[in-house]
Amino acid sequence: LDGLSWSLSGDALWEAWVESFVRDLAARVGAVWLPRGETRQRLRWETRLRSLESLEPDLGFRTPRRAVWVDAKYKFHLTQLGAHGWDAAGDTTRAAHRADVHQALAYANLADSSAVDTVLAYPLDREAAPQLAVAHVPAGRRQVRLILAGLPFGFASPAARAEALGRWQGVVG
Repeated sequence: LDGLSWSLSGDALWEAWVESFVRDLAARVGAVWLPRGETRQRLRWETRLRSLESLEPDLGFRTPRRAVWVDAKYKFHLTQLGAHGWDAAGDTTRAAHRADVHQALAYANLADSSAVDTVLAYPLDREAAPQLAVAHVPAGRRQVRLILAGLPFGFASPAARAEALGRWQGVVG
């Protein structure tokens, strides 16, 4: 295979990494796993003029108490926000992050569960500790949380992975 070229998208690799992690988390909390393809919800347009045909979080899982949607974002927004804060983030970062948040909040409406978490998973440096930021979103009688989750793109050890799983489990389990 010498000289054979190949290409791998960083976005696709990040999504696969997050999927592996979240699948392990779902098993750990006894949840029903919803892989890509099983998360798609079609939009039912009533008019001839249409746009987006469906909403599709990258992945998700359900427990008896909660639905969890996860969207993997190969962007370093969480690192930038942690280091500099929202006010110091540039206009481009703020606009892109705002779009991510709106997308995640649209996903919150895809479950009929009374409690829904919608997670934006961002990469961190391998040595960084996993980060989680949780916001409660007003949604009538439903409990909706937006979670910004930082995950190392690779773990220094199996113990570091187990620690990250434990942190996420403490929030969404």
